[in-house]
This record gives sequence, structure tokens and C-alpha cells, in this order.
Amino acid sequence: MSILIADSGSTKTEWVLIQNGEKEYFNSDGLNPYFRTHGQLSEAIKNGVKSSLKNSKIDKIHFYGSGSGNASRKAILQNAIRENFPDSEIFIESDMLGAAIACFGNNEGVACILGTGSNSCLYDGEK
Repeated sequence: MSILIADSGSTKTEWVLIQNGEKEYFNSDGLNPYFRTHGQLSEAIKNGVKSSLKNSKIDKIHFYGSGSGNASRKAILQNAIRENFPDSEIFIESDMLGAAIACFGNNEGVACILGTGSNSCLYDGEK
């Protein structure tokens, strides 16, 4: 099984491919659906992500990104990812949830993002 995980802001996206017990890291442009059209997102994924994967089959994609908390913007991003990875199971959530999960797993805590944009949340171990 291969899993692709993204932490995306407006400026850059950090990716990790987990496959056969090994991890491969790479970066691409930021994929914030508030600042990019569907076409721009799809093209950035094609050029910055698919080209880095060397034809790896991706079973699951977990995408945590800025601008992904809004349902209509999430749909734009979902469609752009699906266009490039039609056979992958895709999960999209906010960058804030991604930061909280990375920091605390299933435990409670306060998570903060300090980057191009900044945010914080009280995480209850689930949301």
C-alpha cells in the first residue's frame, strides 16, 4: 500500500510518500484553493507532484491544507487531485487539523501554525 500525505500552505506543500515501509519527501507549490483556480491546482499537482512520484501507484492521499476548511473550496481541490489520481482514495482536511494530529495524535492540546498565515486551535483528540 502506498500513502501520500500533504501539508499545504499558500506558499508551499510538503509531501511524504510512504511505500513499502520507506518514506520519500518532496515539495511542491502551495495548493490553497482560495488563491488558485481548479486549472491552476490541477496543473501544479501534475507538474509538482505526479512528476516527483516516478509513476508510483497511490492508494490513499491525505491532504491537509490552508483553504481546505470551506466545503466549496475543498471540492475544487478534491476535483483537481482526483483529475490527477483517479484511482486513489482522497481525504482532504484543513491545515489546522493536520497540525493538531501531527502534534497530539489522539490526545488533547493547543496547536498553532506560524507561517505565511497564522492560526491556532484547541484540539480535542478528534477535531
